[in-house]
Amino acid sequence: NTPQAKPRMKKGRAALILSIIGAVMCGIAALFVILLWQHLKNPDEVRAFVNQNKVVGALILILLSMIQVIPSEVIELAAGYAFGTWEGAFLVLIGIVSGSIITILLTRKFGRRLVDAFYPTEKLDALPVFADKAKRNMLTFLLFFIPGTPKDLFTYIIGLTDMNISLYLLLTTAARFPSIITSTVSTDNLAL
Repeated sequence: NTPQAKPRMKKGRAALILSIIGAVMCGIAALFVILLWQHLKNPDEVRAFVNQNKVVGALILILLSMIQVIPSEVIELAAGYAFGTWEGAFLVLIGIVSGSIITILLTRKFGRRLVDAFYPTEKLDALPVFADKAKRNMLTFLLFFIPGTPKDLFTYIIGLTDMNISLYLLLTTAARFPSIITSTVSTDNLAL
């Protein structure tokens, strides 16, 4: 084993672990969708299912929030309809926070190569402002406050910095909360 072989083995193992985790999470989500497909066609049945199966419904919502690739607003709207304003917002936040922590920890463990596997190097190099601690906190808040920004990319980038995870979670939760609560309120009211 050469010194270069060990980092390659670690990075290969990291890619394999991430692939397995992603495949399992997507498989579970797909299984839930298949099993609940007949209920998904009728929003009133979804709400009734959730009312009868709170734990399963909560786990599905948390899982979907963790693996969301589709715009988060879709999950937030579904959360408001199925669970109501506050419970829906709370469950979405649990999923987002859990997914963010996992992303940052994996990025810190496996480094830049992990991020390069998902995002072109040019995109990362175009955001050197994250290296500037004085600007990073305000920029993080603004980027998570503005709808439509690639928040997953920013989460990986934060994992490459020395930003404290607690500070990151505080800033991003505060920034995301108005959008989440607006979504859950609007669909909770539709369900009445």
